[in-house]
Amino acid sequence: MTAPLYDETRLRASRRKKLGAHKGLWFERFFDKYDQYWELADEDKSNWIDSVSGNAGDSEQLQVFAESQQQLAQQLGGQSRIFETTWNFVTGMGNSHPIENGFSWHPTLGTPYLSGASVKGLVREWIESWSGLEGDELRAASLRWFGSESKEPKEQLKDNRAGSIIFFDAVPFEPVSLGCDIMTPHMKEWYSKGSQISDVSKDSTAIPADWHDPVPVPFLVVKKAKFLFSVGARTEDAKDDIKQVMEVLSYALEQLGAGSKTAAGYGRMEADEKANRNIEKAQKQAALAELPEDARYREMFSDMEEKTLAQMFGKDFNKTLKSAGDSWETMLDALFDVKRSKIEAWANAPKNSAPEKAFKKLKNQTGRVG
Repeated sequence: MTAPLYDETRLRASRRKKLGAHKGLWFERFFDKYDQYWELADEDKSNWIDSVSGNAGDSEQLQVFAESQQQLAQQLGGQSRIFETTWNFVTGMGNSHPIENGFSWHPTLGTPYLSGASVKGLVREWIESWSGLEGDELRAASLRWFGSESKEPKEQLKDNRAGSIIFFDAVPFEPVSLGCDIMTPHMKEWYSKGSQISDVSKDSTAIPADWHDPVPVPFLVVKKAKFLFSVGARTEDAKDDIKQVMEVLSYALEQLGAGSKTAAGYGRMEADEKANRNIEKAQKQAALAELPEDARYREMFSDMEEKTLAQMFGKDFNKTLKSAGDSWETMLDALFDVKRSKIEAWANAPKNSAPEKAFKKLKNQTGRVG
């Protein structure tokens, strides 16, 4: 009799999953629940899912990967945003696996992820079904963003090409939580063999009927996660479309969901506004660092709120002076080029207020206001 390739008694000790091991490799390559007849019990499937349940991913590795992807997207004139799951999320469910339902694992991070092709498909689904675009307008938008006028080759009026928008893999921003979920199809044979029925009397088990018992099927899901979604521009003109692409992606994730079983509500995500503000702040700082010194100060002061500006040149004047160092005069030139009218108005600010104190400091220390 042919037996499974592994030897239960001889290899069991060496086959235990090590702490911190790549859960994807374990889940995909080390399945050992078959008996000598190549059969599985339902609890064997659940037990295998439990072997990878819990947290997945290393915080430091995920942070480094996320920062690299954000920088790459930014260099391509794109954007990155973080979305958090509102319920369970499944990816790669159609992949082949002994427990019936597979899973998509990032090859190096050991976490679930959503391929760039899936992200592109999600955005395209929203554009084609929910954007309100039709006819030539829809074809033009699809050709520009995705590189083809339609997903159907027979409907193409122009040759396919690379779309102007680059869709990156959606990867976890921090370790994710995995767990086991259950679905109970009542007519399992009908779903898998219904199209093959030739004789009703012989294939009664495959007929959809209410006398069939539900069959519990366990499958691996993401219970809680934050994913980083990034897009980039392939051409200079495409940079003008990035904001709209991210808006469409946000609508699609909130309303349609990503991954598998979206019709049942899986895969819905909402923007993590706090995390996204931090990303925007970091991206602005990175962009400022690339500018010449005088331009950098002008950009900084242009976006600065009055309260922050008053504290910077009032309470924190000495700290600001020290941090500016040799560029102090350049900083002052930019400050008064951009905010002179605002600073002069501080002369009439309430006594002992932050703007009034800042005005006095700038007057006494720089002599640039009267």
